[in-house]
Amino acid sequence: MKRNLRSGAALVGIALMLSGCAAFNALTGQSPEVRSTNIPTMNPDSPGPEFVPGGSAEENLDFFNFVNLQTAQGGAAINGQNVVNALVAGGFDKQAMQVSLDQTTQGLTADSIFVSVRIGSECLIGQLTTEDRTVVGAVEPVVGPDESVCLIGSTRPIDW
Repeated sequence: MKRNLRSGAALVGIALMLSGCAAFNALTGQSPEVRSTNIPTMNPDSPGPEFVPGGSAEENLDFFNFVNLQTAQGGAAINGQNVVNALVAGGFDKQAMQVSLDQTTQGLTADSIFVSVRIGSECLIGQLTTEDRTVVGAVEPVVGPDESVCLIGSTRPIDW
């Protein structure tokens, strides 16, 4: 009986890790103010948003989404290294980033890549979908036992 309970608890834990911030918010009862943006196209004739050095996550959300959209609409593969490198080139701190795995355990391309940049007690979180190259971004609070991470679950080391 104890073994079945442990197995069940382990499955619940894995499910929670995989469901990310939404599960954390549901469990803790937190309902943070979230501003989500889905940017379908880019107008090359209009100036894009600018990076705000020292700015808050909210102040940099539009630029974060803009950089991610440029990456998604470019010709290069949507993978963790390309996404992180573009954000670093835009001015974001590489040490404050997390990125999800970009391949499945079977070696297939992930359906989407999640990337985050921690800014103080908030996170810029972006999702780039590999098939249709759409981008969604949001500001979320940091999570984890010591409130130090943005993405829950397995992430790719940023070691380049």
